[in-house]
Amino acid sequence: MYTFKIGIPAEVHDTFVKNHPLCNLLQSSSWAKVKDNWGSEIVGVYEKDTLVASSLVL
Repeated sequence: MYTFKIGIPAEVHDTFVKNHPLCNLLQSSSWAKVKDNWGSEIVGVYEKDTLVASSLVL
């Protein structure tokens, strides 16, 4: 079963993105600082206790 979580830690997200084969610089949590006049949230999808998907939503 999958669990969707809003507000996962930036460090967890960045580690996941950095190690993913389809890594994209624009998914780095630092990108939210560039767009500091936009709202942002980091979300993740977990299977049991393992992060299987993550996204920076601006």
